[in-house]
Amino acid sequence: MDSDNSLTEERLLQETALLIIKSDVQEEIDRLRAHVNAANVLLAEGGPVGRRLDFLCQELNRETNTVCSKSSDIELTKIGLELKATIEQLREQVQNVTWSYVNSFVTIRCWKDFHISRGIGTR
Repeated sequence: MDSDNSLTEERLLQETALLIIKSDVQEEIDRLRAHVNAANVLLAEGGPVGRRLDFLCQELNRETNTVCSKSSDIELTKIGLELKATIEQLREQVQNVTWSYVNSFVTIRCWKDFHISRGIGTR
């Protein structure tokens, strides 16, 4: 570049490199895969995993937000928005199952306490 210009060639290359690095979403995609794998492991374990799944949904949402904010590709942004909607549906299901489990536990516990307080079935 000419020495008259305020932007040097070196500075232009640095800025270009920064833009490329900032727009790279591979790290977020790798973390999304890791979170999905972790969710599959939790589901395979069985038992009460609601809180951990809810946390993973938050992490999935966070990574998807980052992908969408970095993306300059309209198709990638569309996919990210669809993924966010799917994650939110999953999170709602996780919370419904968790609350069903909690409500069932509380109902059983209250029923048991009621019977104990009445001396029913405690011989």
